[in-house]
Amino acid sequence: MQIPHPANFSFDPGMAQRVQVTAPVPWLVRLRLDLGSDPAGEIWHQVAPLLWRELQPQSGDEGWSFELPTLTWTGPDGRVHWQGHADGWLGRCGEQWLVRLASDPSLRFHGLGQKAGPFEKTGLRTRFFNTDVWGVHPLEEVRLGTPDPQYISIPWILIDHRRGADAPAGVSGILVHHPGEVFVSLQPDMRLHDGQTAVAEGALYFGAPQGPLELYLVGAPDLDGLVQRLHALTGRLAEPPVWALGHHQCRWGYRGDADLRELDAGFTRHEIPCDGLWLDIDYMEGYRVFTHSLEHFPDPAGTITALGARGRKVVAILDPGVKDEAASVCGYRICEAGLQAQAFCLGPAGAPYRGFVWPGATLFPDFLTAAGRRWWSAQVREYLQHGFAGFWIDMNDPSTGAVDPRDMLFDGGGAPHWMGHNPYANGMARATLEALQEYSRDEPPFLISRGGFTGIGALCGVWMGDNFSNWHHLRQSIPMALNLSLSGVPLLGADVPGFGGDAEPELMERWYQAHCLFPLLRNHSVQNAIRQEPWVFGEPTTGRVRRAILARYRLLPYLRKCFAEHARSGSPVLRPLLAAWDSEAARACEDQYLLGQAVLVAPILQPGADSRRVLLPPGEWWCVSEGRALQGGRWHHLSMPPAALPLFLRRNAEIPVLRHLPKRSTQEIDWQRDLAVWQWGEPLV
Repeated sequence: MQIPHPANFSFDPGMAQRVQVTAPVPWLVRLRLDLGSDPAGEIWHQVAPLLWRELQPQSGDEGWSFELPTLTWTGPDGRVHWQGHADGWLGRCGEQWLVRLASDPSLRFHGLGQKAGPFEKTGLRTRFFNTDVWGVHPLEEVRLGTPDPQYISIPWILIDHRRGADAPAGVSGILVHHPGEVFVSLQPDMRLHDGQTAVAEGALYFGAPQGPLELYLVGAPDLDGLVQRLHALTGRLAEPPVWALGHHQCRWGYRGDADLRELDAGFTRHEIPCDGLWLDIDYMEGYRVFTHSLEHFPDPAGTITALGARGRKVVAILDPGVKDEAASVCGYRICEAGLQAQAFCLGPAGAPYRGFVWPGATLFPDFLTAAGRRWWSAQVREYLQHGFAGFWIDMNDPSTGAVDPRDMLFDGGGAPHWMGHNPYANGMARATLEALQEYSRDEPPFLISRGGFTGIGALCGVWMGDNFSNWHHLRQSIPMALNLSLSGVPLLGADVPGFGGDAEPELMERWYQAHCLFPLLRNHSVQNAIRQEPWVFGEPTTGRVRRAILARYRLLPYLRKCFAEHARSGSPVLRPLLAAWDSEAARACEDQYLLGQAVLVAPILQPGADSRRVLLPPGEWWCVSEGRALQGGRWHHLSMPPAALPLFLRRNAEIPVLRHLPKRSTQEIDWQRDLAVWQWGEPLV
């Protein structure tokens, strides 16, 4: 990937001295330089605020130190974690700015939000610009899982050192709080071949095409602590409703009554719990947002009420694009109402900006303005009268079809596109969430988003966009989810067993086993692929998928416990092994994950495999697949036949479980009587 390079920047020590430094707590430093930007005009802060002004020092805070002239970040043990380049660390090239660090071969990098590839991001060069992956990148790249950038932009650079006796204490991170197309290079060696001399040695750098420079330097004693402090800065997600942590079913092509009732009957017949039935764009009338098909979904409230009595919730998709259509055409009044409220983004000529997506010519709400958000919230509140339990918001990258999104302006045309592109999804989430909170105060709201920017994880969950039904996407889903979790997104999931293409029985079995304890578990597929409800392949696949889903419901109280702990402290729900075992072996292990601190998942990710090597952190663990205890701190080669659950439970950890498994949904659970604590050696399902 081509990005700006320090060779074309000038580095003026005097400019670095003008950077404003604020340290509200011992572990956080904020750096700010306007670079021609007017802070009063940075309206994107309204939808992606940071809470640094609210932080208060705590008695247990360890001391980190910072030196501006050399950009040196020193840990509590007095050892340098990283520092700026000796030949200058802050450079300009026209409107662009760039910060570069000194090269250090011991540095290791993680985080960076949603990026394809391995768990460790050392060597990556990338940009942050929310993108409709299927709409922009070549389909073969999508199929291979290599597109960059993707749907979510979180320029959070998590910096660690190679573990060993000489490693400094603690870990740190740099949050580049900029709404535009931030670029990052974590590749110090930029030679095309070994015969070249070194090119700009020390090319670890990041920057943006325009001002302002706003950085947050965060330190912590360990990985969990760093994520907690990131959430102290961005906010924490409230506990989701219980049913949201159950199993969900979706497909592009479900249109309304008949499909929803057929799904309810299918899950009942096959005795597979399912809490959420989801509708994609075909439930609308001509893809017009805030409508429903008069032919296929004539009485949403009646259908949703009937399904609710049977324990099923209905979740509907909302796209931001509003069909550009007068009410006189067919009675669709949403567009005219938005124009009257001046709720839409404008283009360079001063007229409403038009894109071309599912309804055709579309206008886009300006979620960076209070007026745009209020108008959208009002539409959502009215729509909630149908009884929808929650929403999934899509196409909010924003996706504009074949039209260049950079012509979309914000704040009445006064704010350039770069100021609102990446935060657009946060604004849509914030406006939708406000309506959900106001409409139903008795239960926590449920909302997930495709797009996102820094802080999206404090507003709602995310799914990782349109993937493919292949083994590569299954393997890639774990490191991508782990880095999103480390970047401040606790509620997340991927389409199971892949959105595009045709799933096959073994892939469906292994994907459900791999994701049975992902924070969000949803089956979803594209309309031109084969059906992939859990029973479509018959036995033995249906039984194996059912067993994985039942294991999730057995551990549902533990999953709730993890989210309660996140809401209290900001602890990650999904964790890499590195968070439990500070070793290079754990860092390299990217095909396993931890749910909280007490449950580990090590799935089969290769076709035809019936065994694998598993790395267990120190301690004693119960292997569910083999029904025996294993000692941690080492590798084990274990049998995992097709029906095996790849789960491991830590000894002496209090793991709450359900005594009785529901047949339909969480509605059947008696939370006073059905709770128990898992006993060592006890079968799960």
